[in-house]
Amino acid sequence: MLQLFGGVIDSCSPEKLIQPNPKNKGMFGKHWTPGSRTNKLRDMDEMLMTTLLPNWANMCRHGIMSKVVLPREDELCPFFVQLKSYVNYPRKTVSWSFAFGVHAVLTSFLEVNAALPRIIDISKLVFNNYFQEAVNSTKLLFNEKSSNMKNSPAWKDNLTLVSFLQNFGLEVYDDLAIWNVLCGGTTFSILSFLGNIEGGCCMIDCQGQLRIVMYLYHGLVINGIIDEDDIPFLKTLYNGFKECKALWLGNLPKKGELVKQFWRSWGMGLAESKDMAEEAKNKFQGKRVPSGSLFSQGGKIRGRKMHPIDPEEISTSFRRVCGRDFSGAVDKYHTPEQKQRSRGMEQYNVAVRTNDTLDHLENEIQLYSVNLIPTAYYLEQFVCSISRILGWDNLTLPFMLEQKQDMRQGVAILFAQHVLGALDFADDPLNYTFTNSPELVAAAPAPTITQGIASFMMGFFDKVPPQNVLWFQAVDSGDMEACTKIETI
Repeated sequence: MLQLFGGVIDSCSPEKLIQPNPKNKGMFGKHWTPGSRTNKLRDMDEMLMTTLLPNWANMCRHGIMSKVVLPREDELCPFFVQLKSYVNYPRKTVSWSFAFGVHAVLTSFLEVNAALPRIIDISKLVFNNYFQEAVNSTKLLFNEKSSNMKNSPAWKDNLTLVSFLQNFGLEVYDDLAIWNVLCGGTTFSILSFLGNIEGGCCMIDCQGQLRIVMYLYHGLVINGIIDEDDIPFLKTLYNGFKECKALWLGNLPKKGELVKQFWRSWGMGLAESKDMAEEAKNKFQGKRVPSGSLFSQGGKIRGRKMHPIDPEEISTSFRRVCGRDFSGAVDKYHTPEQKQRSRGMEQYNVAVRTNDTLDHLENEIQLYSVNLIPTAYYLEQFVCSISRILGWDNLTLPFMLEQKQDMRQGVAILFAQHVLGALDFADDPLNYTFTNSPELVAAAPAPTITQGIASFMMGFFDKVPPQNVLWFQAVDSGDMEACTKIETI
């Protein structure tokens, strides 16, 4: 049938759409609709010829897939790659891999049976929700006048890429062709791995906002000022980014290491980072400090070059699927006898790698459910809000004009040297009155700045609506009954 339909594609000029026979006659057969004799296998043939293949051919020629080559295409959408090759070169022999892909699609219809309409509705809802959240956060960003985030190349370039992925849900094509289990799953894989994880990692820290919030959160936690469970949203990010070398450069910093490690993550050299930490230590221990303004050390961060976040560091399943890196994969599901009998066999390796990837997907499901685009905005809004509340905008504006640096650089200096400095070196950081920083005390509404920041952080993120940052509801791994483990025989 696929070879036969390939002849139809070949005989139809590329600029035209391929339509089923309007009289329901000829090679296309009777037009298939959901629920029509689904218990009879021949209905699958009718659906294939009247619905799936015409729609897929048009998608490859004119729409979603067309001439575009997506990053990670081979890893994330091998069926679509085969489909494009089939439509673009219809005279070639149909490959076994594509034939089995089509077979898998048809089998999935039989497997889900009556649940198909609900699967389609939920898939469309979740898919559209992701992009609506991104659109809403982008609109909100334009109201944040003190932020330069909307002009960041990392934000603009990756937002364009992510926005393109919305074309996979175009209404012009039949739902059965787009939202069947195999094609819908492929689309969500692209959206999750390429759009949300890879693209999102480029956007979530485009102004250093993730680093500032995570270092503040970590400093409050290790000082016992807040508990990890006090702010569930930040706990999810904290657990997801704990292995990120761009943020932490290795192990999470201990008390006494916050300032130095923050500046190193901000792109400063080791010697300069130690100098900045030593200055902060002297300030909070009442020792003699160099004369000058709050920004006396500011020139040292000029020309900073922060390391970008590597998605493979925050997601092992991303590393498995997109990087094809299975180092460290563990077999937890075969008996010693099965391992001995199957070791070295290709099917055994596939089973171990698949099970390992599924395990990590389950463990990382909460991070995957967070939409990193609106998350980037809310982290940015928090940093901007703190700057306004503490009066830092009035302090950083002259610094920006004098040093010709972005205002966020000035915020980073105040944050690292004084807020992180208190968390790092003060005996009682929660109640420290910043006696060595009269300019900060004069600008802030209260002298106990750390206490105010901790309270504001808890209140701010408690008010972030979950429906604005979660594009699907994550479930506990124990509830994921569909994730069946694979064993070799």
